[in-house]
Amino acid sequence: MAVSIAKPKTLPGSIRTLFNHLVARITTSFLRSLLVILIAVLWARASLFGEFHPFALAALAITSLIYPQRLFEVIIGTLIGFGLCFSCTKLASYAALAIPVLIGAGLAKRQGNTISYQLIFGSFYTAAAVLIGRIILATAGGEEPVFLYFALLEAILAGLLVGVLSYFGTRLKTIAAWQQELEAEEIALGALILGISISGLDGLSLGLVQLVDLSLRLAVILAAWIAGPGAGAIAGVGIGVVVGLLSNYSPYQLAGLAMAGIAAGLFRALGKGGLIVGFFAGAGLLSYQLLTPAELSGMIASTLVAAVIVSLIPPETIATVQGWLPAGKLRNPRELDEEQRLKSWLSRRLSTFSEVLGELARSFAQLPQEEVVSDNPDISKMINAVSARVCSGCQRYQSCWVDRFYITFKNFEITLVEAENNDGLQLTQLPQGIKSHCTQTHKLVQAVNYLLELHRVESTWEKKLLSSREIVSTQLQGVAEVISSLSKEMLERRYVQENPSKELLAAFVRKRCAVQQVRAVAGTDGQYEIRVTCVNCGGKEACRQLASIASVMLDTQYSVGRPACGYLSGEPLCEVSLLPKKAYQLEYQVVKTSKKGSKVNGDNHLLLALPSGKIGVALSDGMGSGSRAALESSTTLSLLEQLLRAGLDKQFALRALNSLLLFRSPEETFATLDLMLFDEYTGEAEFVKVGCQPTYIIRGSDILRIEGQSLPIGIVSQFDAAIISEELYPNDYIVMITDGVTDCAPGLTAEWFEKLLAHAPKLGAAEVADYLLAKVLDVCAHEPQDDLTIAVARVRSKGMGANMIPVYTRRRNTAEN
Repeated sequence: MAVSIAKPKTLPGSIRTLFNHLVARITTSFLRSLLVILIAVLWARASLFGEFHPFALAALAITSLIYPQRLFEVIIGTLIGFGLCFSCTKLASYAALAIPVLIGAGLAKRQGNTISYQLIFGSFYTAAAVLIGRIILATAGGEEPVFLYFALLEAILAGLLVGVLSYFGTRLKTIAAWQQELEAEEIALGALILGISISGLDGLSLGLVQLVDLSLRLAVILAAWIAGPGAGAIAGVGIGVVVGLLSNYSPYQLAGLAMAGIAAGLFRALGKGGLIVGFFAGAGLLSYQLLTPAELSGMIASTLVAAVIVSLIPPETIATVQGWLPAGKLRNPRELDEEQRLKSWLSRRLSTFSEVLGELARSFAQLPQEEVVSDNPDISKMINAVSARVCSGCQRYQSCWVDRFYITFKNFEITLVEAENNDGLQLTQLPQGIKSHCTQTHKLVQAVNYLLELHRVESTWEKKLLSSREIVSTQLQGVAEVISSLSKEMLERRYVQENPSKELLAAFVRKRCAVQQVRAVAGTDGQYEIRVTCVNCGGKEACRQLASIASVMLDTQYSVGRPACGYLSGEPLCEVSLLPKKAYQLEYQVVKTSKKGSKVNGDNHLLLALPSGKIGVALSDGMGSGSRAALESSTTLSLLEQLLRAGLDKQFALRALNSLLLFRSPEETFATLDLMLFDEYTGEAEFVKVGCQPTYIIRGSDILRIEGQSLPIGIVSQFDAAIISEELYPNDYIVMITDGVTDCAPGLTAEWFEKLLAHAPKLGAAEVADYLLAKVLDVCAHEPQDDLTIAVARVRSKGMGANMIPVYTRRRNTAEN
């Protein structure tokens, strides 16, 4: 018997589609209304001096002028915000002020035929309504005359906000309708709105996480992700200043936020992971010296939550936001003038911010010197602390500390001196006077040992806190230098060379290259980076012909670098960068061996290629030998690599590295650093010598010695590295060593090693390194007394004659002469 199951009735396809569309629209409308109400609540909670709330009144007028359809939600949100932070009397007074403000906005909409006139009248009517209402309320409530000054300030601020932000709202309507880009002024006003909204979160927290701090850090890391380190720094300072004025947010956080924005922007090319790591590093670099332990815990918690939120944001969302910004699209030459003006403005702002940080650093350095923290405890305070812990509840307290006070005090003094001299106290070391009268000797010994150890710990950290002021000054000065260099770089990159660009464009057209735009940008070293926009060639590699033409025109060998190939991406245009070819290259070899009886070499080396066309070779020798020394040296080089790859100045990188190692542990730890930075374009090398052995240059039959006098990293806060510049030539050999080479056997000197270098076979870097290691091991019978490392680098010409100076270097030298 067949059983038929009735299928449920379904809506027809067209009705179901209409129903889904209706549900989606209702959901979207509800979410938008909820967002408007939330912003209105935050603006209502935001206050000036903790007493006045002009932002909510301005929000009511702005909404009535340009978004009347959202006025109901704003009123609801404003009432909720007022109800959360006002008493009934104050709520009634602001409700009374809101009525004339709304009436004034309604009158303003009837003034004139243009929106500009309406905004001007709206600003005036709002200020007048607030001021008159305040005067009436102050008179009725018997307020002090000074109250009228703040009332005038509130009225002026509300009026200005209405005029400025109403214009911003009308611009947003135009941008949304025509899909235009945001201008710099509009971005700044958006930051102002965000800052006011964040300040409305003041006093709200989730455990250790202060919502104000979380929102600020989230804004900074997103700004750095979207627009780079400059935007991250400006967001940290600009929004932070607004929030600091309108809430209880600590102003000491601003330097940390700015540094976090810079570091996050510098590492954003590595993706979300690099962005988050850079933000953590920047936030922690200055926060330790500037924040209290409670603020530091809150900062760490807020940073962790912000990092989790950022990790959940899809990159497509950020790409969409980047498209709204001025740098988000390819613009025509007329728009380039706007770009240059914006860069000039940002450069001036960065310069001003750099000066502020520099002045702050000088103010830290000029603070009066604190007294030196003594390693010896205050005897009187220690005796009081011991007696409070041991004797306060004892039955013999009257006998010991009243009847026999002087004798008991002297016995305690002898006990504490004995404990300090012997790094602790035993029962047998107690004076006879205490043994014969004290009934709690065991408890006394425990208390003395505990308080003595507590004093040692406090003394250690007090010394570090006193010396950290100088570190803060140095770090702030370093941040100021980094921002100043960014400002200078923006100015240098701003100047586009018109004549080379026109000449190159004409040459490309003569050769029938389908080129639309050419820009020749001069770098800091006088070399040109040529950026070409050309038509997709269909995979025929026409960009290589562009490099050949540019090489002839500018008398410099160029190659294609970082092409955005339209053939591969399916785009109609290609973006090609033509870069000068490198004139030199390094051939290098590193050999090492461990100390006799040790399996771990405490030395470490680093080879890195920097974006500026420089090659870095570094050696580091940690304190002592074995795994502890290896940890110190590897940490030094790892941190140095991250700082240099981020594009930071080497002086600031070394100072930051010294600070990190100095405060990483209460124990004394240090490491040497021997660094060479070789420019593959010009052949110039910079040698950074920090507590290390000399570096030797083998040039034919001559041996050049490069050495500097400075302490290793991580010993003292006052840190200065020796930096020596030297011009290198093809077939020069650079030899870098650690102290284990001359310490491997007694009686070895630098002159002995120079003789070894003179007899080394000049067949290549590997042959020289192997020869030197074999000779050193022969001297010490293959039982070295210390870890040793030898790094050898050979300068080679890259497709040029051995005695030929690169064209751009020769042109520069000729101009200087």
